[in-house]
Amino acid sequence: TKVIDIKENINLEEVWCLEVEDDHSFVFPNGICTGNCCLFNVYDMLENGTRINNADVEKPHSVGTAMNIAMQIMASISATQYGGVSLPNFNEVFAKYAKMNFKKNFIKVYSANILRENITIEEFEKETKLIIDSGNYKLKNGTFKKIYELAKEWTKKDIYDACQLFEYQVNSVLGSASQTPFSTITFNIPTSWESEQIISSYLDVRMKGLGKKGIIAIFPKISMIVVDGYNLKETDPYYWLLEKASKCIAKTYYPD
Repeated sequence: TKVIDIKENINLEEVWCLEVEDDHSFVFPNGICTGNCCLFNVYDMLENGTRINNADVEKPHSVGTAMNIAMQIMASISATQYGGVSLPNFNEVFAKYAKMNFKKNFIKVYSANILRENITIEEFEKETKLIIDSGNYKLKNGTFKKIYELAKEWTKKDIYDACQLFEYQVNSVLGSASQTPFSTITFNIPTSWESEQIISSYLDVRMKGLGKKGIIAIFPKISMIVVDGYNLKETDPYYWLLEKASKCIAKTYYPD
């Protein structure tokens, strides 16, 4: 493409000005913002609700719905800019909603086994004085051990299904006539079982690939934070996730 002519714009327009301190890395020398990336506050938009086009979106109550809303936000942002969109702290953001899945799954299993229908989470916790949480050792090792384990199995499947849907949507919903949007998700150090499972499940989804042929997805790019004492050495508690990530890299590597 060759530029033939450049003319002065005489129209009045609203302009968003951005100046990055120190290196001005996202501003051209003449002060024009490049607008080539977006790191959006997904936590706030999910927790407090948001608006996508003409729809007011309320706080989700499951990991699948939360990831679906985040995907719609990414698609909306991508359609109005050039460049990439990044979703930071992926596993920790969605772990909160996966915990809601665990609570609901626990009550479902409990109701079916105890033959007590329509009991609520609040009623169970009040009567037993036990908090329904995957990290509650009294549930894990006490009277409700089998119910606890089955609830974790159901929640693990919920998490995998949510990650798989997100992966497919990134590679089908995101896109325009002019570009293939660059998208990135970042895995942080997990602070719960649900957060671990989100990392593990997403790596499984990536290694499985898309469709019957198992085509490896290019997007979203996956970034993983590695910290000594957490996941860097064999003695670290989350080293197994680093091993799995390394296996994923070996199976899905693409040169860019």
